[in-house]
Amino acid sequence: MGGQPKWDKFEAAVLLEAWIKVKNGCNKRNEIKRVSSQLRQMALNRGVEINEIYRNENGISFQIDAMGTAYEMTSVRHIKKASKLFNDVAELYRSDIESFEKILREAESMISNSSNNSVETNEGEVKKMSAVFLDFNDLSDLNDSKPVALYYKDYVITNINSWYGLYLEFKQILGKICPDIMKFDCSIDNND
Repeated sequence: MGGQPKWDKFEAAVLLEAWIKVKNGCNKRNEIKRVSSQLRQMALNRGVEINEIYRNENGISFQIDAMGTAYEMTSVRHIKKASKLFNDVAELYRSDIESFEKILREAESMISNSSNNSVETNEGEVKKMSAVFLDFNDLSDLNDSKPVALYYKDYVITNINSWYGLYLEFKQILGKICPDIMKFDCSIDNND
């Protein structure tokens, strides 16, 4: 493998998401580790041969600062200037968040290698899965259904009994990922 391959919009979206998390208080070192791991997994899932240098933590720490300059639209002398791709992805985030989020969802699919989209339920039945995007402010369309499982990053929860239960589980996961942002000072009454 000669040299690092160029970044693509999917990798850049994952990096920008990490930069925004850091900007909002998440631990930078943890985000660098996460991005490195995810981009390496994405490459493997795409059939790319990688080595110990490919999208490693040192490289990601260098690139995340460059993405920061693209996001902030600034230039810092000791930080690498952002590439055209990084500037384009940061501009997409600012001007068309829905398109950015679509790219990010595609990237997450590439990371999780969603070709295996079946899950075994508690009853031992294997069901096909599909991604569902939910608005927890309006679950009326889901009154006659219940979730089978929650898959988010490295978390897998299968014992969920209601959509509200899924919401609570997801909220706990976010609290673990970014405890500085997701602070819970009150109890939640589960009356569903």
